[in-house]
Amino acid sequence: MHDMSNETLYTVTEAANALGVHPDTLRRWHRAGIAHPLVLPGGNHRRFTREEIERLAALMRPETTEAE
Repeated sequence: MHDMSNETLYTVTEAANALGVHPDTLRRWHRAGIAHPLVLPGGNHRRFTREEIERLAALMRPETTEAE
């Protein structure tokens, strides 16, 4: 189980703003298994950790290739 006691959690809107995407994009990514937010009791509220936002940001970065 994830310990949320000392960790800042971000709403879908806050995480989307940090990533520069629409909140619906994060919801779609969650349904597709790409994003892994914490789902609060009741199931309708997602929260993202800073670590998860950073992981998603890394996935969004274009891969760089070395020039020949």
